[in-house]
Amino acid sequence: MKKGFFTLVMVAAVLGCAATPPEKYSNIRYEISDYDSKFTKMRAGGIALNTVYVSETPQELQMSLPQCDREKGRELDETEIVDSLPPKNLLFKVALTNMTTHVARLPLAVVTIRDPVGNIYTSLTQNEIKERFIRGRGCRLSDVATDRFKTLRMITPNTILVPGRTTSGYFVFVPHDYRLPGVWTLSIHEVPVTFDDAGRTKKTDSLEQQFFISKYAELFVKLAGETDYTKATKDITKGGSEEQELMEFVRLREAERAAAEKAAQQKAAREKKEAERLAKEKEEAERLAEEKEEAEEAAREKEEAERLAKEGEKPNPVTGFFKCSNSDLI
Repeated sequence: MKKGFFTLVMVAAVLGCAATPPEKYSNIRYEISDYDSKFTKMRAGGIALNTVYVSETPQELQMSLPQCDREKGRELDETEIVDSLPPKNLLFKVALTNMTTHVARLPLAVVTIRDPVGNIYTSLTQNEIKERFIRGRGCRLSDVATDRFKTLRMITPNTILVPGRTTSGYFVFVPHDYRLPGVWTLSIHEVPVTFDDAGRTKKTDSLEQQFFISKYAELFVKLAGETDYTKATKDITKGGSEEQELMEFVRLREAERAAAEKAAQQKAAREKKEAERLAKEKEEAERLAEEKEEAEEAAREKEEAERLAKEGEKPNPVTGFFKCSNSDLI
């Protein structure tokens, strides 16, 4: 059985009457998947079972009927496509393969589904589907429309399994709670699985396939000042509610924002401190460079003065006289 899912109605409204409170809402999503266990038995003797959960009613189980005026209880001229199945159902597409050399008939077969708390429901026949449809429609059905229910491809006790062929059809159940999380077991009881040479049934057996319904809360939160919602998904199959998970998600988002704001403030403080340190180091470096330049300039001036003084003590190489200043002549 393949994995399937369906989503239900939004359960929490957006809360945004004030600027400060966060906006939040949640969806509930149910997912159906295979569940393998020691109780799964998809083959017995020469008969094999395979089922696939169907999330939407296929076209072959829909029909075109005149629209119904429920208040007046009469049909209108316009037609519409309607679902032949009752609402809130569990629908499975079924394949039964007969690998024997004899025809297998299912007159005693009973198709059931057991929910996680032990309630057992039987698959609806074409006639039961028709009766439920008529009760819910509110208008009398024409004979043509009534006959249409006889052609619905449901696996029933009248189904015949031809040798070497796969027969396909549908099982449909209407449990009290078709969304109940946990393990569900679909069974076909009293299926002929072995035959004698004359084709008479020697042994019957049960075929079972299990699946699991998981329940998820899809949470959406937008804090004040944010433009987009943040999404989270929580598995609440084993308990809890979307309201509790939503409040916890809001708390976590607010804690994350507070932590992010604190981290940003700490980062800004570190960057400011680092900038101040670098500015101080730059200022100190500039002061030291200036002092060094002044010292070097003083050294050069001193050296030049000493050089000039020494040159004044030597005789002129041309005249042979010593240089003298005006004060020496007084």
